[in-house]
Amino acid sequence: MVFDWQYTLGLLWSRDFWRATLTVVELSIASWTISVVLGFGVALARQSPNWLLRRTSASYIWFFRSLP
Repeated sequence: MVFDWQYTLGLLWSRDFWRATLTVVELSIASWTISVVLGFGVALARQSPNWLLRRTSASYIWFFRSLP
């Protein structure tokens, strides 16, 4: 198998390539931000004095930590 340098360098001038790259970066930042906010909310719920909220968040945390 031969690496095609001409194709690879040609991507640097492709508008679709850069648009797709920007989309991936935007989705990565959005998913990271959402996960941090939701994770912080679950962590705060875990420390809540309300037993139902605390138990629900503990079950949620247990479930996702036990997934492989």
